Amino acid sequence: MSGSAPGVRSCGEAALLLEWVSLPVEEASRRARWVAKRLEDRGMPGIREVVPALSSVWVEFDPDRVAEERLRRVLAELSRSARDEDAPPGPLHEVPVVFGGAGGPDLAQVAAGAGWSEAELVRRLTGVEYRVLFLGFAPGFPYLGFSPAGLEVARMAVPRPRVPAGSVALAGGLAGIYPREGPGGWRIVGHTSLRLFDPTRERPSLFGPGDRVRLREAGS
Repeated sequence: MSGSAPGVRSCGEAALLLEWVSLPVEEASRRARWVAKRLEDRGMPGIREVVPALSSVWVEFDPDRVAEERLRRVLAELSRSARDEDAPPGPLHEVPVVFGGAGGPDLAQVAAGAGWSEAELVRRLTGVEYRVLFLGFAPGFPYLGFSPAGLEVARMAVPRPRVPAGSVALAGGLAGIYPREGPGGWRIVGHTSLRLFDPTRERPSLFGPGDRVRLREAGS
């Protein structure tokens, strides 16, 4: 197996995990989204669910309708075709954010850690078009990649027990938005009034994997 070739492993009797462990995370993420989209587009009988993550693709299947070995061959074929391409871009969402203040208590600390002013940090965060890499942690929570070059933010040593819904936060080289109140250890830099998850909507999550996101200062 080459350094860029993914591994495929069984997860029980009805799921496979295709995972790139030797690639830079941005490249692995692009390939994961590409493979997930192509597999969904095939409409292959027996596939129950396809879930792209940061550097992997989870595939749940019905073993009575599709043999595991056949599915492994399909995944291997798609992974060879993926190279370093990305899936077709999804729709663009503009997210109005109030940066700093009570809704962004970590803005000053994150800016200081990067050696930037608060205004410069906001300028950089709003100057990037993010991709929704995957949803996880909580229903509708988008992992947005990737933060401006040079910005790596450490998680809090002790997570907050309550993070308000709509909090815009950073961790590692990613951004995220909390869809509902709950605990969290990411650094909070702002707040949006958008409702990210509503189980009564036809599409409960506002974002989907591959969607594009731009943060903008509220009122601008």
